[in-house]
Amino acid sequence: MQKKKGFVDQLKEMFHIESPLPRDVVMGVDFGSATLKVVQLSKKQSIPTLDTYGEVSLAPYQGESEGKVVPLNIDAHTKALRDVVRDAGIVAQSAAIALPYGATFTVVLTVDSTDPTEITARVPIQIKNLIPVRLQDVTIDWFPFVHDEAAKKTTLIAVAVHNHTLAQLREVVTRAGFSILTTELEFFSTIRSVVEQADSKSSFDFAQGKSPQAASMIVLDLGAGSGKVYFVHEGKLVGVHSIASLGGEGVTKRIAGASNAAFETIEAQKREGAVSLPDEIITQAAREVSSLISAHVHASTLSSAPCVVVGGGARMHDLTTAFRTAFARTVTLGEPFHHVAYPQILKDTLTRTGGAYAPSVAVAFAAVGLSK
Repeated sequence: MQKKKGFVDQLKEMFHIESPLPRDVVMGVDFGSATLKVVQLSKKQSIPTLDTYGEVSLAPYQGESEGKVVPLNIDAHTKALRDVVRDAGIVAQSAAIALPYGATFTVVLTVDSTDPTEITARVPIQIKNLIPVRLQDVTIDWFPFVHDEAAKKTTLIAVAVHNHTLAQLREVVTRAGFSILTTELEFFSTIRSVVEQADSKSSFDFAQGKSPQAASMIVLDLGAGSGKVYFVHEGKLVGVHSIASLGGEGVTKRIAGASNAAFETIEAQKREGAVSLPDEIITQAAREVSSLISAHVHASTLSSAPCVVVGGGARMHDLTTAFRTAFARTVTLGEPFHHVAYPQILKDTLTRTGGAYAPSVAVAFAAVGLSK
């Protein structure tokens, strides 16, 4: 029987990657719904080193205000990527891509089998009724996290990625002049960066979806389109959920409306950490997360697990204090740059704002061949 191809192998075929490319200097790129972020890492005496990084708002390229969520547009995104590459001084020729959450459908399934061959056959059948697209239009992969041998059941996370979006991202990157070195799902990049932050002696194996030595945690990723919460149990991804109330664009609109201020003004203040997340949004998010934890198979562990906050929204004023009170647990900012060398003059800036670069720095770190 032919062995099931791994997700990365399928992506390589999709992107026509035929041979390994140089990994000494790599650009990691994160296609967000409102911004595009790049990070260039290189090997310097075998030490992963930050060369440069940058961010550009995508909305102005489509006639909208900064902070607004915009659809993927090949021409506009290519121009934005070229601009941020130029402004940041990127010299890499190879790129590693963090696939955006919006390009995927993620569901939790329970399959009545523990046999890998049977699971491979049953997942497409079960997932087809749960996603609003045809199976031939997506690439599917899955990651088991509970095997119940007694009941002969397996609980797993299934991910379906839009083939059309993959093709569009490939065109954007190649039009901008880069070869595609590797591709990784955004939430695996993000989780790997914070798992390694929590336990520098363990690494997140995204192909298997786990890091055996790492602790359990909750990761809040505050993006422009929506907030996402990832559940990690013993270093293994066991849950992915969207929380609409934490979406950055919606938060800006809410604050602007309450203060009778312009959207652009509040968005700029958010980026500078000059405004706080409204209490009612924090309370609602805490309620949603608590409900999700209560229904989870690993509720007993996750109920007391620490929380790490990443994403552009993590820049908001005194966010960890507010979440710490509402979530009744330890809450810290993600520091994805912690495992690369960089000038000390950047320490305060990267500690405060580095969480926004979690996917781009993590995917570059893996691609440059420096992960432990």
